[in-house]
Amino acid sequence: MLKKLIKDSLLYTFSSVITKGINFFLIPILTLYLTPRDYGILDMFNIFISLIGVSVGFELNQGLARYTSQSSLAEKTKYISSVLIFTIVIYAIFLLVCLMLYDEVNALITGDASTLNIFFLVLIILLPSRLNYILKAQLKWDLRPKAHVLISTAYSLLMSLFIYITVAIYNLGVVGYYYSQIIVVSLSLIAVVVLNRKYLSLYFSMKEFQKIFSFSFPLVLSSVTLILATYIDRIMIRSHLDLTEVGIYGMAFRFASLCGLILIGVQSSLMPNVYKNYKEESTRESLATFFNVCYVLVLFIILSLTVFSSWILTVMTQPEYYSAAKNIPILAISTIFGGMYVFAAGIGIMKKTKIYFYVGVFSLISNVVLNTLFIPVFGVFGASLATSVTSICCFLIYMYNSQKLYYVQYNWSKIIVASLAVVLFYFIFNYSNYQNQGSIGLFYIITLYALLIICIPIYVLGLPFVKGVVHGAVNKIKAVVNL
Repeated sequence: MLKKLIKDSLLYTFSSVITKGINFFLIPILTLYLTPRDYGILDMFNIFISLIGVSVGFELNQGLARYTSQSSLAEKTKYISSVLIFTIVIYAIFLLVCLMLYDEVNALITGDASTLNIFFLVLIILLPSRLNYILKAQLKWDLRPKAHVLISTAYSLLMSLFIYITVAIYNLGVVGYYYSQIIVVSLSLIAVVVLNRKYLSLYFSMKEFQKIFSFSFPLVLSSVTLILATYIDRIMIRSHLDLTEVGIYGMAFRFASLCGLILIGVQSSLMPNVYKNYKEESTRESLATFFNVCYVLVLFIILSLTVFSSWILTVMTQPEYYSAAKNIPILAISTIFGGMYVFAAGIGIMKKTKIYFYVGVFSLISNVVLNTLFIPVFGVFGASLATSVTSICCFLIYMYNSQKLYYVQYNWSKIIVASLAVVLFYFIFNYSNYQNQGSIGLFYIITLYALLIICIPIYVLGLPFVKGVVHGAVNKIKAVVNL
């Protein structure tokens, strides 16, 4: 199983790297045409889209993940078609309500009447976006990573192309961004419908739908609270400060999300394989090893963002965004722990999904309290800190409950020591006076960075494992060169 996990994760990670890479290199262009306030508007509407996706959509795709992994073609058809029909009906009702309360809902999201035209475009995209999400996710549940990667990569390429045309060439701003989404989501939806056509029918099965709904419904409140907990920082920044500060914070978050590249691949491949093989004893050992490898890679990214975030912002953005630099590594920590919950596999395996709700409530309360305390004192940095502390606490709660349900022997002592070393390096880098010591200070910082990059993998994974990985990589390179 470990070999398949790594193979599938690499495929999904490759797709994520391409996707994030394209978006990353669009930033220098977009920051010429989108102000921090524009980015703030994008963030607020994207929060709205995420909340509607998990609340009105009832997280039914999670139920499909659980019940279609080992189902027959006839059963899958009933499950998937029933979910799609329900989704279309419930979204139609929701859109009607939004149109009736058009001004009020827009004011609730942005607090700015000038965004009414943008809000209309957001409403148009809600249903096709959700249908596309469900059907594309089904490619993962069917263990068809190549198809999923192909669709995701094409989606990213087309989205970037249309955003460049509408925002940079035609200078349509945020409106152009959502024009691009409408076009590309529609094209992607056509593609995933074709790929899943054997599952589609006009038949609605109440029996199969109830199974999906019963599994998914406890996840709705947890997902809503988790999304609110994730984005409450931006909501509170908008409340305490303004949309411009939301945009600066959002820019830091975009760079911090680079850490999610590893986790996207893991999330896409881990649970389908675990659900299928969790009864095998080797699965527990594979999970522990896989977790250690992922965590080491994540720490490497945090270290690198600590060192290079200021330089990256200088090269990639305009001066009004430079203040985001210190927030990037802190938000990277939040991104990591927000995604590492997938290693708490016992919760899904034993169907104890109510735990997600309780953790979501805790996360929301924690984030509200910490943001209320930190933002007035530390500004945008306080929001970053509050989000990271909450994410770490939620991850620990998930793991504690998962270990009671499905025990995996993770090496926590080494993980904690390695994490503390990275945190210490962050404070040394940002709050010591090494910059005033000229080339000597810079030499010490670079040396410390290099030592951590070398020592952390050896400490966490063990020297034999690291040697094996390096040896395998060298042989792969030699084979490619000889070709």
